[in-house]
Amino acid sequence: MPTALRLATSLLAGWCLTACATERGPSTVAPPPLVAISAPALVAASAAEPEPAPPPEPPLARAPGELTSAVLVAARLEALGNVPARARELTVTEAVLLGRLLDATPRTAADRPKLVRRLASTYLDLALRPLESADQAKTAQAALKKSVELLGLLVRTYPDDAHTDESLFWLGLVSDLLGERARARDAYGLVVRKFPDSSFAGRAGARLRD
Repeated sequence: MPTALRLATSLLAGWCLTACATERGPSTVAPPPLVAISAPALVAASAAEPEPAPPPEPPLARAPGELTSAVLVAARLEALGNVPARARELTVTEAVLLGRLLDATPRTAADRPKLVRRLASTYLDLALRPLESADQAKTAQAALKKSVELLGLLVRTYPDDAHTDESLFWLGLVSDLLGERARARDAYGLVVRKFPDSSFAGRAGARLRD
């Protein structure tokens, strides 16, 4: 055996004798220090915290003049109360017949204001109901415009009519639905100023503050 190999073997054996337990008891030689090993990071998808959900988007504001079922149903309750809607065909027929009767009624007739108000109410009945198709949306738009025309005629021609406060409130409400805010505010303002004791004055004032 070469001299170098013998020397290495002798040194290794001496270390073992010193480091290992002998009949004299355990060795006082300190063992090599332990190396601390940190626990592996948890990367499993199941252990990861879920990302917070994004905040809900705010509802889109209704464009001026845009008609939806919810808007029309709410306006119906405001204008006509709990009166149930009649069949569309019946309401259309009534509007046509009342229109013909109005055309044949003299402007000086005592019952003409009542006839104009009744026709405006009929057009409101036709317009203020849930929409089931695009054609019905067009019908509602046309009926509201016809109602505004009649209500404007009523408050201009018959300002002393017993129901002018109600007609003005309707005019404001329908103008709002059509996106004509300036005309709506004018109508509400007249209710508040000219009819402060009317049951419609408070409702008109509330809409002015919206």
